Amino acid sequence: MVATTGAQKTALKLERFLPLFLDIEQRWGDIPNYAELVAAFGVARLRRSLLALRWMEETGRIVVDEKVKRDGSDRQRIRTTLAMFDRSSHGFALLSGFHKVMIAEQQLQGTSMRTVRLSMTAAAGMLRRASGMKLMPPTQAVLDSYLTRTPGQRAAVTRFVRYLVEHKGVEMRIPPTNPARAHQLKRRRQERRVLRLMDKPLTDAVSTRRWLGAALSYFHGLDAAVARAVKLEQISRRDGGLLVEWQGDEYWVPIVGQAANSGP
Repeated sequence: MVATTGAQKTALKLERFLPLFLDIEQRWGDIPNYAELVAAFGVARLRRSLLALRWMEETGRIVVDEKVKRDGSDRQRIRTTLAMFDRSSHGFALLSGFHKVMIAEQQLQGTSMRTVRLSMTAAAGMLRRASGMKLMPPTQAVLDSYLTRTPGQRAAVTRFVRYLVEHKGVEMRIPPTNPARAHQLKRRRQERRVLRLMDKPLTDAVSTRRWLGAALSYFHGLDAAVARAVKLEQISRRDGGLLVEWQGDEYWVPIVGQAANSGP
């Protein structure tokens, strides 16, 4: 950064991060390692100080650890999930208790922070459903309703169900899968997404890929991630629609929205 913008410009740009550098000076007297920065300030604050962080990295003062970065981001999202509940509520008591158990498991058994975060997200979703049904603590009816609405959370919510059974004495079990029902619900979600996007014009690459994700899933059963992975040169216009080349096959989808004549 110093080489490309010059020392004077760099100094001026870094000046707005003075509060961060003062905090570092007061805490450590010098720039610590990346893990300590994440633990002290969190990924969100460091992300807002990206230029300062890049300067530290380029001048050899820190080495960014991607795992520490991911874990820090997951911890921040867990804190956000906990903050969704009133601290005096029954839902918060259950969620914070589950969080303590998950953190203990993470420390003793090496469970990843991503697993903790996904489990917490599913637990929060189930607790919101319980609150909506006015059934707290959650019952089997709440679990069944939650999984009917969000079948993709079956694996993620398993640990919370185990916590309720083992620590709270709730009688509950993960219901057997119903592939036909799950497929039906998935098709309904895909259809709703397609209908929601049909009137939106394809004005740029973002809107085009968003539509392709929905259309390829609904019409061809492909994963929506294909729309993000496919290269621009694999998308072309044909017969009034868009033709996508993917792994040796071709998939046609209609063009929608008012700007049907704009390019992909």
